[in-house]
Amino acid sequence: DDKVEKSLELLQRMMHQYESGNVLARPDTDVYNSVLNACAKCFSKDEKIRRNAMRVAIETVQKMREQAKEEGRGVKCKPDATTYRLLLEACRNLLPAEGGEREKAVEAVFNRCCLEGYVDTEVLEVFQKIASPELYRKRVLLIVTGGEG
Repeated sequence: DDKVEKSLELLQRMMHQYESGNVLARPDTDVYNSVLNACAKCFSKDEKIRRNAMRVAIETVQKMREQAKEEGRGVKCKPDATTYRLLLEACRNLLPAEGGEREKAVEAVFNRCCLEGYVDTEVLEVFQKIASPELYRKRVLLIVTGGEG
């Protein structure tokens, strides 16, 4: 999808500028989330394009985490609730519903969101729409009861 490639290219240009000494070009959470938004909104019928968009989404979140580790206390870039909501939307729109791949990915994303403390109303709404009823009940019950899982 052209929007995915263009947003990724913009992020890469900003990262290159920042690494070359332009501190004003440092990508922040909003920039990374813009790439995720482009991925989540990829509605191509072509499976190869959808797979690429999902790969870009995953790599984008990984880059966010790496940048957050490098920045330490002064973090201006780290995953947030919007990041996880967009990643869940990407799972819904880019991964096939059959075969269990989407369900596994959705559970992994939601678990990480829970661990990092970013579950909010919007994340729960998206999770409820795309998780199986069993997975939703299991995970929400764990949140409500404070259980592990």
